[in-house]
Amino acid sequence: MNEKLNKQVKILQLYSAFLTIALIIIVTLMLFQNKANSFDEINVERINIVESNGLKERTSTMMWGFFINDTRGTSRIKICIDKENNPKIKLLDEEGNPISKE
Repeated sequence: MNEKLNKQVKILQLYSAFLTIALIIIVTLMLFQNKANSFDEINVERINIVESNGLKERTSTMMWGFFINDTRGTSRIKICIDKENNPKIKLLDEEGNPISKE
C-alpha cells in the first residue's frame, strides 16, 4: 500500500512539474509576442465601425462605397459618397491615380 501511494505521489509531482514548465513557456511567449499585427490582404463584405457610444459613425476623411480592384489588388474603380455626402465615381489608372477627363 505504501509503495502504491509513493508511486502516485511521484506521478503527481512529475505532472505538476510538467504543467509548471508548460505554463512558464506559454507566459514567456505571450510576453514577448509581437503586438503589431499586419495583414497583406483582408477580404470582407462589410466593416461597421462602431463608436464607444454604440452609434455607427464615420470620420470626416472616411468614404463609404464600393472599391473594385484589378488582379494585382490595386483599386481601379471607386464608387463612393464623400465627406460632403456627394456621390463620386472615380476611374483610376494602374498606379491608383485618377484618370482625368479630356
